[in-house]
Amino acid sequence: MNIILHIFFRENDVAAIDINMGCPKEFSIKGGMGVALMAKPDKAYTILKTLVDNLSIPVTCKIRILETPEATLEIVQKLVSAGIRAIAIHGRTRDERPQHAVHTDIINYVADRISIPVIANGCSKEVEKHSDIYKFKKMTGCTSVMLARAAEWNCSIFRKEGLLPMDTVIKEYLKLAVDYDNAPSNTKYCVQNILRELQETPRGKQFLDCQTLEQICSVWDLGEYCRLKQSEYQKNGIQGRWQVCPIELEPPTKKIKSCDIDLVDVIQSKVRFFLKMCMRPFIT
Repeated sequence: MNIILHIFFRENDVAAIDINMGCPKEFSIKGGMGVALMAKPDKAYTILKTLVDNLSIPVTCKIRILETPEATLEIVQKLVSAGIRAIAIHGRTRDERPQHAVHTDIINYVADRISIPVIANGCSKEVEKHSDIYKFKKMTGCTSVMLARAAEWNCSIFRKEGLLPMDTVIKEYLKLAVDYDNAPSNTKYCVQNILRELQETPRGKQFLDCQTLEQICSVWDLGEYCRLKQSEYQKNGIQGRWQVCPIELEPPTKKIKSCDIDLVDVIQSKVRFFLKMCMRPFIT
């Protein structure tokens, strides 16, 4: 079987390449990606081997466990033989979700039997403070721990001195979003991850109504900070993405088929689109 990989970057632009073979989302599985590759170990091996043989930077991958420690170890050993430098193991099977317990015993079983670093994953629900990360690391016997949801909820989880208040984290994040011209849609999504159920509070609903970065910043008393930065950018002739109003983002008007016009009256009206985040709790 020949695998052709199209890589549209220079390898020196990145520090390493990681192949996600652990995503259980339906679109990934239907496309033969993510955790679907666990059912095709030969194909998974070939993908990794092709990358390893043609790149000078490290190649790693992430998987989910199989039903037994032995089956998991068998596929991990095959992937390791491709020459990857490390492997991340999510401690749930393809069909398990966050409400299911993490199988730390299976991760430990594999980590104890292979030579490359193993990164433990799947503990966000159990991690409430910095020390919990080290507890999970010890339980799994791994080299390191991978966090996603816990870091999205409050990135100060990595702070040894303890968690910072939610508002402090949001304000510091918004300042960075303004300073580095982050897209308003992405900024809003990240803040939604921090707020979670607090989106239903009066302030949360006010935030959800926001359409621009300045509006978002104003909810946390940073509107003036955003406007000053906007003025600074304008003086330097820079048009930042965060300055763009929603009306300027409207797509070109679609052409209406003549047959449709003969059948119905067409009324065009500008409307506001409110995006509520759909949490993906199975991603850790």
